[in-house]
Amino acid sequence: MQAYGQLFTAGIYYGSRLRAAVGPGRSTVKLDALRPAEPADKPFENTTNDEQQVGLNLNLILRWEWRTGSTFYLSTRTRAPTT
Repeated sequence: MQAYGQLFTAGIYYGSRLRAAVGPGRSTVKLDALRPAEPADKPFENTTNDEQQVGLNLNLILRWEWRTGSTFYLSTRTRAPTT
């Protein structure tokens, strides 16, 4: 019998919100034109787009050799939901 487990974690942090003041038309916004957002620009102050995920994969393999050279495998895999 063989057992295998794998834990996976990932996270992302977006940082503070930025804004750019542009005139009418289709002007290009460059990175150096971005400034921190003002209070009037943040209608959802208490919300965040930051994210963290955790996953757990488990594998279980049962191997049985009933004759020389012949093998029977039974394999199962379980994946825990990510949050």
